Amino acid sequence: MTAFGQMIVSIPLPDRVRTGMRRAMVRPSPLDDPQKSAHAWARYKRLMRLMFGITTGVVIIAMVIIYKEVEDVSPHFFIAVSYTHLTLPTNREV
Repeated sequence: MTAFGQMIVSIPLPDRVRTGMRRAMVRPSPLDDPQKSAHAWARYKRLMRLMFGITTGVVIIAMVIIYKEVEDVSPHFFIAVSYTHLTLPTNREV
C-alpha cells in the first residue's frame, strides 16, 4: 500500500508486449563503445587539423597576392574590413 492507502497492482505483461517495448526503445549508440568513440574522436581531430591547415594556407596565399598586387596595404585595412563584415546586419535583422 502507498502512503494514501491505495494499493499498487502489478500486472504481468505477455512476452510479445515486452518484446515490442524493447524494440521501440532507442538503440544504443555505436559511440558508447570506448574503442569506437576514441577512433571517431581521433578522426574528427585529424579532419579539424586538416581544415585548419588548408584555411591557414589559403589566407597566407591571399595575403601574399594582395601585398604583391597593391603597394600600400596596411593591416588596419584588413581589420576594418573584417569588423565591418562581422557587424553588418543580416537579411533577418533588417
